[in-house]
Amino acid sequence: SRAIERLLKNGVITKRLSQKDKRSSLIALSKDGKAMYGQIIPRVVEWQNKRLENITDDEYRVFLKVIDALTP
Repeated sequence: SRAIERLLKNGVITKRLSQKDKRSSLIALSKDGKAMYGQIIPRVVEWQNKRLENITDDEYRVFLKVIDALTP
């Protein structure tokens, strides 16, 4: 896909053929991708926590239940 190709081009991921199934590719974070992940995740968690500040635990459980129901 285009997204995978862009990530490869930017050095964020690596791609290699599967040894078990040559039709499949194995995608993994590169060293740079892991560093980027380490920088992004704390920001995502902070953003998420701010959005959830005014939501009760019960409301959050309902939200997760709805998301789960919408997931194919």
